[in-house]
Amino acid sequence: MTLLLFSVSVLLNWVEVDVGLDPRGGVQFVYKIKWTVEYGILHGFYLEGLSVDPFYFDLSRCFAEDGHGRRYQVEIKEVRQGKYDVLLAHGQGVGRGEILYTIVGTGNLYASGNLDRTRSPYGELVVLNWAPPVWEYPMGHQTIYVHYPIDPGTDLITESVLEEIGFRTERFMNERYKLFYRTTQYQGKRYFTVGIHKDYLSPDEKMQITQYVPARYFSLKKPSPLKRLLPNLDLFIYLISMMISFLLYSYRKSQGLKRARRELPRINWLKTEWVPPKIQAATLRKTGKVAKLEIPEAALLLDLPIRTILSMVLLDLERKGKVRVKSYRPLRLEVLSKEGLRYYESGLLTTVEPTGEINQDGIKNLIRNMVDRISQKCWDCDLEATKNYYIPIVRNYFQRLEQESYYEYLDKKEVEPEYYGPNRYYYFQSHIITEPTTIQTYSVFVRSDACHSACYVHTACHDACHSACHSACHSACHSACVSGGAH
Repeated sequence: MTLLLFSVSVLLNWVEVDVGLDPRGGVQFVYKIKWTVEYGILHGFYLEGLSVDPFYFDLSRCFAEDGHGRRYQVEIKEVRQGKYDVLLAHGQGVGRGEILYTIVGTGNLYASGNLDRTRSPYGELVVLNWAPPVWEYPMGHQTIYVHYPIDPGTDLITESVLEEIGFRTERFMNERYKLFYRTTQYQGKRYFTVGIHKDYLSPDEKMQITQYVPARYFSLKKPSPLKRLLPNLDLFIYLISMMISFLLYSYRKSQGLKRARRELPRINWLKTEWVPPKIQAATLRKTGKVAKLEIPEAALLLDLPIRTILSMVLLDLERKGKVRVKSYRPLRLEVLSKEGLRYYESGLLTTVEPTGEINQDGIKNLIRNMVDRISQKCWDCDLEATKNYYIPIVRNYFQRLEQESYYEYLDKKEVEPEYYGPNRYYYFQSHIITEPTTIQTYSVFVRSDACHSACYVHTACHDACHSACHSACHSACHSACVSGGAH
């Protein structure tokens, strides 16, 4: 009976997705998801199957609007890898009536393998092989708008224009869906848009999209001709690279790091004033429980400056041979490999433009993603115990850098005991790199309000789950592998 008190019944009216493709393989998604609440209170739903990883949500552009025109802020939390909880902010809910969610995010379809080069009798093409999330509910319709970086030269798309563009698709696309073609104006530019529409989708029905355009419209990295001729080219190159790396390791290490000592303090990661988001934690934390964090995550939790954390990640990537610094003023990087990376390492490499410069918005999205992940890891942990646990670990990390003579230029001073409790640790005054003084660090923020009477906590779980028991919350509610789960 308790669970029934918190149940909600909804209809999924429709889903529409805008897919804006970048010539370099990047993508911007705009998901519009319309629900009708039949009874109960709708707080949110689960979103899964976004294809790209990492997926960067632009929370400043995400919102919901009900049938009366009221707007709501949206919170998005990752409950497990690739599965997100989309909630109305501040514990708000909507009763009977309609509500439309707008979710905006970015990623890289080329990196995920959904956008790639292919050869055909028509020449070298770029193929989009992608599908939007699958939903556990039936829906009235789903429409996908794919915006290509192509100016067709006219607003009227005819068969002759399609032929001139070189657009092609698979036979099943015409058989299953209604296709339509138009142009879209955005920031003074005209884009070729392909619409894919289907009415009355059943639960768990997938809308697979496969379509092609000539490769000349994209600047994706071309495969090496030698790779097609030599089946063991990868192994050959690997062995040669290992030999060369072994011979040049000492020289590169000494020369490169000497230059890093000179130049890294002058780098500006962010050129405008920006206050990072705060780490949110629930009130259901267990005394003494320590969250499992990576070193950069711990540094973020300890409120080290953003510049320090970004430099930590960059230096580790450089030492692993994943990136090369081409210049320091301005900072320009060359991505050497994206294999075997942690999410924040991959996220930093995603911010590297084709010119090698760092995308400012990408850096902000990376920090937001780290904050969200830390919040998820800390949802039931003791933050003070976690901070005290990681203070010596972070301190030892920097001490090892000094012992290895990597950063002799760092000016070290001891922080007063009251700054982080009784534990002292060394805080590097120069923070490895510099940035404008207007860039602020955030203070670690813990939500202090008590749980609601229904045991509802925004950053942890939800009413129905908590009315049963806290320990069963995640296993019971987060087991689904498709989008939906309105709650």
